[in-house]
This record gives sequence, structure tokens and C-alpha cells, in this order.
Amino acid sequence: MQWYLSNLIHAAITSFATNLHQLSIELNKNRSCIQTRSTKISIELMSHLGDLPVELALKTLSYLPLQILCSLRSTSRHWHQFFITNESSIYHNAALLHNFVTSINTPLTQAKADHASPFARDVERWYQYCRRRFQLEKNWTSRGSARSRVYCATQPDVHRIKIDEKLGLLIVTHEHRGLTVSDLETDEVLWGLPQPYVRRYAHCEYENGFIIFDRLGTFKEVWRLAADFDPTEVPSIFPPFSDQLDASDEAAEQYQSDTRRGHFKPWAMINTPEFGRAFRFAYPTLLVSGTLKAYLYDVRSAALVQVINDVQDTPLGVFSDINYVDVSDQHVFICMSQELRVFNRPDGALLLRVPSMQPDYANVRVGLNLDSLITRQQDSIAPEPAEVMPLSVHTVRTTSPITSLTNAEFIAAHVSRSGRDLVGLLSDNRLVVIREFERVIKGQIALRDAALELDITIPEIDRSEHFPDFSVYLAYEYGRVAVITTSGLFILTLDPTHHGLLDFDVPCTNGTIRSRTVEGLTSASPDVSYPNILVSCVPYFAGKQALGKLTCLQITDTKVYVVWDSRYMQRRKKASAVVGPVPEADPPLLPDDLVPVVTEATEATENPLVEEHIDEGWGDPAVWEDSDVGGWNAAATNDTEEPTASGSGQDMHPSSEAAPAGPLVYVDFDEDMYDEDDEDDEEFDDDMGGGSEFYTDSMSAGSSAEDEHAVVDEEEPPYPGPVVYCVDFSPLCG
Repeated sequence: MQWYLSNLIHAAITSFATNLHQLSIELNKNRSCIQTRSTKISIELMSHLGDLPVELALKTLSYLPLQILCSLRSTSRHWHQFFITNESSIYHNAALLHNFVTSINTPLTQAKADHASPFARDVERWYQYCRRRFQLEKNWTSRGSARSRVYCATQPDVHRIKIDEKLGLLIVTHEHRGLTVSDLETDEVLWGLPQPYVRRYAHCEYENGFIIFDRLGTFKEVWRLAADFDPTEVPSIFPPFSDQLDASDEAAEQYQSDTRRGHFKPWAMINTPEFGRAFRFAYPTLLVSGTLKAYLYDVRSAALVQVINDVQDTPLGVFSDINYVDVSDQHVFICMSQELRVFNRPDGALLLRVPSMQPDYANVRVGLNLDSLITRQQDSIAPEPAEVMPLSVHTVRTTSPITSLTNAEFIAAHVSRSGRDLVGLLSDNRLVVIREFERVIKGQIALRDAALELDITIPEIDRSEHFPDFSVYLAYEYGRVAVITTSGLFILTLDPTHHGLLDFDVPCTNGTIRSRTVEGLTSASPDVSYPNILVSCVPYFAGKQALGKLTCLQITDTKVYVVWDSRYMQRRKKASAVVGPVPEADPPLLPDDLVPVVTEATEATENPLVEEHIDEGWGDPAVWEDSDVGGWNAAATNDTEEPTASGSGQDMHPSSEAAPAGPLVYVDFDEDMYDEDDEDDEEFDDDMGGGSEFYTDSMSAGSSAEDEHAVVDEEEPPYPGPVVYCVDFSPLCG
């Protein structure tokens, strides 16, 4: 009987919440018509919810997303007071519904601690936490603001980077030898190893307080954070070498500190049985792949815990290159020139083979509409590093391949932290995304049915550049993928519905639904991976040569870090330095009245996106009747035009091709609020990092005498070598 009553109550609550959701949608259609007959009926019906016991009313509200809660709160003084009285419970439930926490038992202190970025440190209420988390998700999809910062300007020879945002550390290996650890707030060097000690272009891995970098040969050095270091626990299997201890003493002498923040101590010197072609560290496992075998070590003890045999087949004695490796608790991933292989960790069995050099990998294939990106990069006003813009996408028929059969190969693959989803990058700018890839291994679904394939290629604009198109780097964290190709820097939000960014039920005022999702993708295949994918780009990072020389890309919960060498970037033409007839100006990408992108130079008083506390002013009935609840701005879901980067509701797609209509509406959740994963090279990666002969270092594009509009005076690069650019999507906090 108890089970029956429980299910009956649950069904009643679900039905009531669904009806309430629909009523809120009606309110969203025209919130200025609150005195219309339909709205009066809606308010009358919703008043019945107010007659329920508080516990049952709160249970009903727990089924509603934040946008609908905002609409309900704005309907009457009664509901506004109800929200004030029960704010903590309402928004704690909302945080769970939007996957901002994993359990209703998660306290606010723990939710704040799970985010390394400062944006949540001063949060004291669940309402504030939900607001800022939702704004963060919006910012990633170009529906908000971003800021930029440069690191290592005084050491412009950056090669590899690793980030620890919780501890506020930036770890860098350098082109001209050395390793340094800097403060993310001040950019001050806290600690470092002597230049002669660390080889040129050393590859570096870091996680959970362990730094691992390679020596020439078969050695991998392991260093541990000084704050976690216990000399009695140093591994006895591969103890540190004497020169490690000497280098540690020299570093401690040079960077004396009472707190030893950012300092590391030598932990181990792992010697692999064969030369490592690529290595990857996912705490606590270090994976080193040789030509024929892969070796897995536990860095805590430095013990070899597993060997994967037969990494590749060599029937003719011809070995494939090992381009990249990754590891999870259950699987080992090996990217070779011939194919991508997935091995089972428990028994070392080969589970999945995805061959290279195929014209397509999925029944559902997607291309990007890059007209707006091209227009923006050709604009006379250069993009800023923090400018982020959306890109629409379109499906491509399998009978008309995006690319012909070439010598493309998988250059990188990343598995999600959960170990369930897989992303692979091919050398010809194609990305293959597989949600729940074990479905393919178990034979539950064919790879072509499950995978989503994206092509990221920009047409050649400057014919004098003569630079090939290829993929450069891949990063995958927190449900987002960052990709660098010679076409640019692209950010993909794989599932915007996970945090409630897309609402399937809210229509626009004209009865249509507009979004940046793929047209017809949801109906193309019922099992396709991530049919609601959203794509954004950072137009500042441009120029095939500059992008081709990029050596590292990292993505965190709130930021993207790029090792960027502006010396190879295509220079901007100055208006007074053009010879010959002046061409017509390109049409502006965005309207003149667009709110500018927030950068470091923007004064806080000029920023319209600083948080305001909506509780202020509600005590005065006259103020309340003329006010709009500032919380989530659900009314923005009714815009008939695509919103701009500032959320003003103006057209984001000025190109000749209109933004496609889709099955979803892009939910806007308060316009006025505040508004790694690196790709391993082979062990000797001097060529990629130090200027391979494959690339041309001279930037003559657009400056030859044959060019009708030759540049006679160019802007100088801001830095004389590769530095770290950070694009920060954290919500601005008032």
C-alpha cells in the first residue's frame, strides 16, 4: 500500500509540474500581458499550488527548471514571498535538476569547493550558485562575456603547459630548456628547475600533485608537490637519481620560500623497458607506449602494474607511428597512423579498431558554416583574444563526402573522465565523437550509427599563403571539446541540455523555434551522439602558419589556455599603409550598437553584466509592479532573432546563409547577470616545437609586390615568442 501511494503521489506531482511548465510557457510568450484573460486563468490555476502543503509545493517545484521558476516567481507577490522564504530548498533542488551537483545531499560548501575558479568563492546562497553556474555554461556557448589574459610574457619560449586551478599553478616546459611553476593570479615564478637540467621541448604531464616529464632515452621523471611529499614514501623501485636531488637542492636555493607553495620534490625516475613513443598520465596511472607494447605504472609506488602486448600488428615488419595515447580505469587508447585501437585493461584484449584513411565514419556528418568567421577575421577591426562567436552547423550527406580518401590518420583521442565517451581527431580536420562507445564494443550499435562526425575546415582566403590544412591539437574536459586546426580555435559544447541550456518546450513568439543546433540532426538517427551540439570559435586565433605552430592547448572548467606565438600570425593591414586602390570595406560582422566584449581593460562600472541582487526593491509594491525579475530572464526565449554575443537579440548571422531553423530554442537565463589534455608528440618532439622544415617561418603572405593591396607597414607582434593566452569564461562577480 505504501508503494502504491508513493507512486500515486509521484504521478500527481509530475502531472501538476508538467501543467505548470506549460502555463509558465504561456506567461513567457508575452510577460507584458499579465492582465490578459489567459494569464488570469494561469494565475488562478497556479494559486492552487499555493494551497498545497509547503512540502508538496516544494516537491512540485523541484521538477521545474530555473527559467520556469523565474517566471513563476514573477507572477505575484505571494509567489515571490514563497521563493524568499524557501529559497535555499528551491534552488538546491534546481542545482540538482540542472546537474550542478550530483546529489541533493551535497552541501553548498562542497559545491563551491568542486570549482577551482574564484567565481564561486564568495557565494553564500544556492540562488547565487545556480545563477553563476548557469551563466558560466552560457559564456562557453558565446551567450555571455569572456576575458583574456597573457602569461609568461617575460619568458616567451613556452612549449608545454599544465594547469592546476585549485592550487593556482601554471606549469611550463620551455623551448630552450627548463621547467617553471608560476602563480595563476600574479604570473610570478614560484619555483623552477635549472635550464640545463630539463631538455629542450620536454613534454610534461601533471595531475593531483605529480609532475612527469621525459628525458632523452627511456626515462620519465616524476616530481611530487612539496606539500604532499613524505620522504618515507618515496618509491624504492625507481628512486630518484642523484642529479635529480642536486637539481632539487639548486631549485630550493634559488626559490626560497617559507610556504614552499608551488615547489616540487623528486619522487621517482621510471625507466621503461623500451623507448617510449608517447606517454599520458591520468592519476594514478602513467601510460607509456613503445612500438609493440604499452606499459602502465602506478606513480604512487612507481610500480609497473600492467603490460599491453601487441599494440600493433606487423605482418610485413612495417611499424606504424604512435601518435597519441590515453588511458582510463577500464581502457587503453592507442592512436597509430593506421588506426585507433582500444584495449581492455583487465585482460589486455583488443576491443575496438577504427581504421584511418576512411572517407567517412558516421551516417550523420556535420560541417560548420564559417562565413561569419571569415568575415570577422577580414574585418578592419581586429578581433580581441576574448571575443567568442557562435557558428551554425549543417548536415552533410554520406553520398557527398566532406573529404576524399586521403592519408588521414588519427592524431589524438581523448576519453571522458567518466570513461564512457570517446573523441578522436583526424589529421585532415575531422572530429569523430562517440557517446557511450562501449555500445559499439558490445555490438549493441554499429559505429556508423552511434558516431557524429564533424569537419572543421575553413576555405583558403589568401592564395599567397599556400599552407596546407591539417589538425593541430585536441582537448576534452567537462563535456566540452576544444580543437585547434589550421582553420582556428573551436569550442564544442557536446550536450547543452545537460545543464538546461536548451529548452525543448519553449517556442518563439512567431510560433517557430530557432537555435544553432544541426538542422534535422535529431531525426537523422535516433542513436546519434550529441544531436544538440553547439559550436563556438575564437576569431583572434587565425593564420594557418601561426595555428600550425601551436604547441599546446588546455581546457578547464572555466578557461581555455593556448600556447600562442604571435610572430607567425598574419599581420593586420593598417589603413594608411595600403598601396593601390582601396577595396570596399567588408560588411561588419555584428551591428554597431553591439555591447563590446568584456576584456581586462573594461572598467567594472562600464560592464552591464555585473550581478545585481534581485531581492532589493521588491518591498515597495510600486517598484515591484514595474519590475522584471532579473534572475534568469526566461523572456529572452521568445526572441524571434538570434541573440548577439551580448544577448541583445540581434542577428548573429549576417552572412548570406541564414541561420538554420532547428528543433530547439536557445534558452537565455538572465542577460543582465554578469554579463588534456594535450596531444602527445613522439618523445623527440623538437621538430613540432622548434620549427620543422615542414613549415615556413617567413610571413610573406599579403606582402609581395604582386599583391594588389600589399602591406607596406604591419603591426609588430606583441611578444617575441610563444606565450600563454588564457580565455576566461568565468562569470563576473559583483
